[in-house]
Amino acid sequence: TSREPLRVYGEHEFAVPPLDPAEEGVALFEVRAQAVRPDFKVGEHNAATVTTICRRLDGLPLAIELAAARMKLHTPHALLGRLAGRLNFLTGGARDLPPRQQTLRAAIAWSYDLLTPDEQRLFARFSVFEGGASLEAFSEICGFGLALDPFDGLESLVGKSLIRQVGGADGEPRFIMLESLIEFATERLAESGEDEAARIAHARYYLRLARQIALALHTSDEAQAVRQFPMEYPNLRTAWLFAASRKDDELL
Repeated sequence: TSREPLRVYGEHEFAVPPLDPAEEGVALFEVRAQAVRPDFKVGEHNAATVTTICRRLDGLPLAIELAAARMKLHTPHALLGRLAGRLNFLTGGARDLPPRQQTLRAAIAWSYDLLTPDEQRLFARFSVFEGGASLEAFSEICGFGLALDPFDGLESLVGKSLIRQVGGADGEPRFIMLESLIEFATERLAESGEDEAARIAHARYYLRLARQIALALHTSDEAQAVRQFPMEYPNLRTAWLFAASRKDDELL
């Protein structure tokens, strides 16, 4: 396996997705929890909570293992409540593992530190999106002030599994980031001093998009607008809340 494609002749890529939270994730959680608490079982009384834990952890095996290791002192319900700050909570991996596999933060930081400075900025800026981004939105919101072409940067981040490409409701590619990575990227954006600029760019883009959707209603493009709105609603709501927090009447 490799962190990214090697780009050698004859190479074929097989992307390994995260675990299915409801099945594989729960099974892994139970096995690793039993290593520290032999009497632990997943049953009717806690299956829904354990599934939610695995879903909140994006089905990432390392994150699930680190969370399960905390079951020595926590119930599943209490563990779920601690996941809001998962990067600081999910620590304590086996001492005989490499340092990057002993905490979730270290695992993400290891990959982040191998990025170029412009790739790091793109990664951090992506955290402003809620519910994913279209190719156009990514380019306009994240691509300002870089020497790197934003499309090349996006391709690199997708290749390194830091951003995932999925199919959108309109058939166009859509890009998403796992919650654990968003938490890390949000911290990096705040540290960079670009947080406000990125969020203003995000709000202005979705203001334009809201106007386009509104104008498309009651026209021949109405069906497309109706499909687009629920897909972009999380970003539109995030943009509106940002404008409200700034008391920016123009954006509002």
